[in-house]
Amino acid sequence: MQKQRSYKVMILLPIFSKLYSAPAVRWRAFVNSLQRYEIFKKLIIVEFPNKVTPWSYKLMKRSYGNIVLYSLLSIKKYNHFHKHLLIGKTGKTNLNGHEFLYTIIYKDLVNTLYKIADTEQPSLIIASVPPPHTAILAYILSRAYKVPYIVDVRDLIEYFYFYENIRDRNFIRSILWKSIIHPLYKKSLKNANGVTTVTPIFKKCLELNYNKEIYLIPNGILKRILQAPPMERRSKQIVIVEAAEKGLGLTLGIDKIINVWRNIIKEKFPEYKLIVIGGICNAIKKYYDEKDLENIDLLGLLPYEKVIDILSRSKGSIIWCLNTRNPALTGSVPVKFYDSIGAGTPVFAIGPKTYLSILINKLKLGIYIEEKCNTKSLIKGLINFITLIENNAFDVTHIINNQDKFLRSNYVDILKELILKVVEQREH
Repeated sequence: MQKQRSYKVMILLPIFSKLYSAPAVRWRAFVNSLQRYEIFKKLIIVEFPNKVTPWSYKLMKRSYGNIVLYSLLSIKKYNHFHKHLLIGKTGKTNLNGHEFLYTIIYKDLVNTLYKIADTEQPSLIIASVPPPHTAILAYILSRAYKVPYIVDVRDLIEYFYFYENIRDRNFIRSILWKSIIHPLYKKSLKNANGVTTVTPIFKKCLELNYNKEIYLIPNGILKRILQAPPMERRSKQIVIVEAAEKGLGLTLGIDKIINVWRNIIKEKFPEYKLIVIGGICNAIKKYYDEKDLENIDLLGLLPYEKVIDILSRSKGSIIWCLNTRNPALTGSVPVKFYDSIGAGTPVFAIGPKTYLSILINKLKLGIYIEEKCNTKSLIKGLINFITLIENNAFDVTHIINNQDKFLRSNYVDILKELILKVVEQREH
């Protein structure tokens, strides 16, 4: 009887720890499901810090059964004097051009990844993007160790830079992006053995840009909640969850929502509180005095379980106040939408017609106002949303009954089959 093959899968992603973040929520769910299959001998998670820098890194390793977690911790020190420029199998990679420059600038990061790969000897690498560095490193490791790799695209990175005309204030970072990181990122997607993404619009954009098959593996609800508190037992509070600390949070209109809440909603519905969760709280604290936020609670970053608990005890959730037609945003379905539905909590959003607006309005999971986001439309929309809540217009049971459409477990088999297909193709 032929022995079943088993594989080691290395997954590169930012922040796999317990704090609430989109990549952590997405990949904790998939890792928990994949580890149940005997064919996956070991799942090696490499967790990056929020910002990937050219600094030196120290490594922390933890093991949980067949899951190994490596945490890369950035040290604000740049080591210019390596005895050897790069270790591991760099001599066999034939690096040139952009790859070679990247490995010089981020040499400590690359060296650290080589050490992990030398120890673990993965059969396949998966990179979760953003940041773009995960895809670039997967590409470099793939060449060094002759293993296939898959890129999981959660956001269309290029569109944030070019569609919105965003310019990094840091001149050096801007030059790095244009001359090295972006060309290498495109190369890593082009050469990937498989590419996955999270929404049909992202899939279409990637297929047009890279002329290759893209696999759709949506985000979703982590686990089914059979019961959630009815509206009458919930606190009079509306929740915003936003992990981004600055730029993206402002693009999503968080600043507009804060201003409307403290100037208008506070007077109209004084018994209601706005609860803000995530890294965006740091930006809000810089712009407002504490006395200006008397009916707004800033809770900062919280563990995933705590976020779900707060959502399930709240009367509503705000997704965004969007004023752009950028496909990177209009084509997205944020993790916080799925978590709100998982908690049985109606959602509110305002902006151009998007894939998300179709989901919300068609399935009656809240209200999405398809209008240009400005102060006038936001005031009208929020007053309407809270009035509907007060009039019991939203049915928690109806929202809960729609969970099955969005369960992450629905998509695990797609990921599993793609991994096996990619590995087996390389073996043959």
